[in-house]
Amino acid sequence: MDSAKQTICLTAAFGVNPLLAEVLKKDKDYLRYLLLERRGKNYNVFSTDPDVQIAVGSKLGEEALYRWTREVLTNFNFHVKYIHTKFMLIDPLT
Repeated sequence: MDSAKQTICLTAAFGVNPLLAEVLKKDKDYLRYLLLERRGKNYNVFSTDPDVQIAVGSKLGEEALYRWTREVLTNFNFHVKYIHTKFMLIDPLT
């Protein structure tokens, strides 16, 4: 992951591993995308870099859009509601 040249994409169901968080906090001149189940304990380690774009699982509120497209969770796992897959793409377009 540290040798990426253009893009990193990562999903994490149980937070970001501390070793990966250390790599993500380094200042790089390319985008890193994270799709997380929840923020996790070390979220502040890598979240301050504007090149790290993060989406965290959540449920829509009670506004009009929610009534139009109601979400239903699977309850697949007590600890994981949104993101259970784990994958990493490094420079996927090269």
